[in-house]
Amino acid sequence: MENNKRIVMISIFSKYRFWNFPEGYVQKLQDEFKEFKFIQTKNKEEFNQYLPKAEVFATFRFSPDDFKKAVSLKWLHIAGAGVGRIIFDELIKSQVIITKTSGINKEAVSEMAWSFILSLAKMHPVWLEYKKKGDILSSEIDFMNMQNLFGKTLGILGLGEIGRRIAQIGKAFELNVIGTRMKSNEPVEYVDKVYSPEGLYEILEQSDFLVVALPITPATDRMLGEKEFNAMKDGIFIINISRGQIIKEDVLIKHLKTGKVMAAGLDVIEKEPVTPDTELYTLPNVIITPHIAGYHEKYWERLYEHLKINLRRYLDRKPLLHIIDKQTRY
Repeated sequence: MENNKRIVMISIFSKYRFWNFPEGYVQKLQDEFKEFKFIQTKNKEEFNQYLPKAEVFATFRFSPDDFKKAVSLKWLHIAGAGVGRIIFDELIKSQVIITKTSGINKEAVSEMAWSFILSLAKMHPVWLEYKKKGDILSSEIDFMNMQNLFGKTLGILGLGEIGRRIAQIGKAFELNVIGTRMKSNEPVEYVDKVYSPEGLYEILEQSDFLVVALPITPATDRMLGEKEFNAMKDGIFIINISRGQIIKEDVLIKHLKTGKVMAAGLDVIEKEPVTPDTELYTLPNVIITPHIAGYHEKYWERLYEHLKINLRRYLDRKPLLHIIDKQTRY
């Protein structure tokens, strides 16, 4: 009887220990859902062995080659909030239901965005560098580069759950907050003016601080290039906590060197993982973190809760929560 059970495959493993789904949560799901057999894969060999049998599959990564092997798949759950390049044409055309773990890390990502804004505006990297030299009163430091927040304009590209959380904190700093949203006719709490995606240039022209919080789609892929940077204010601060491919990195580097962009805080870059030869490492006005903004101590507990709720709905033939729109790809 055990061999005939429907397979739920959980394949969330990494060489970095904090990105591995704890076994205890898999056991809890098994105890709660006797209708399924839960398989947790911990390496590529196990992944390939069980993928063809999985009716339900939870993962961070899924490729067209994986999809060809997943002959029993009915529901794919992405273990993060961003689906990015996991969405591809063959999957879109299929009958497979795709869900994401919406809202799992909005607090953590928004905190990282604000840590970038505050650190860069208040020149923390500069102070730390001169602290190493034992001379934070050096005449070489240009104090005029230190920025206040109040009264400035914060532009947020993408007023989803993360973008709205960033906006809420922005109002506490007395910033004028503007942003883009597909449903631009609907007001957003803590946002002074909402623009449609077509209002991008109005956002760029007004923003002193620009936060990129968009999903990666065909429409947003490398959307910030030379023309867009030329439309920005001189001395703008740019924060990217979504996907590196949204910004043309060579253009960003060029304007970081000229001072058009005062500074950048990047949790994501075009080519990941970040390598020692990345030119961004050499720029003193850049902070880079290794795509870690979304992690927090309750991440796996929230993922478990998401899975539990949707597994029950799946068994009861109710609509699943947080279904991906295959047309918009998010």
